[in-house]
Amino acid sequence: EAGLGVLVDLETQADFTVTRKALRSLLDAEDVPAGAGSETSYEGQARARALFRGEFVEYELQSAPSGTVELASVQGIRGWPLMFEAASLLEKELRQKSEHSRARH
Repeated sequence: EAGLGVLVDLETQADFTVTRKALRSLLDAEDVPAGAGSETSYEGQARARALFRGEFVEYELQSAPSGTVELASVQGIRGWPLMFEAASLLEKELRQKSEHSRARH
């Protein structure tokens, strides 16, 4: 899989290639491996799995077979969603409010 871009550690300035399979999404179903596929489906809508330029994240490293270090996972800081997920979560909240409002009238 081709890299999506580069993650740069703010303290060490080390850089790591980011791949879609490393992105961990709050929207992933529990029985689907995190990072599977290039899109996350949420309520029938596909969202491209990607980081935004300048997005702050937490990450974990692992040793690669080549002896180098690579990203094992990239997720939102302290369990918060990544920016590509935030739009889906906001849409769900707005849809629920709209449905609730219509049900009251």
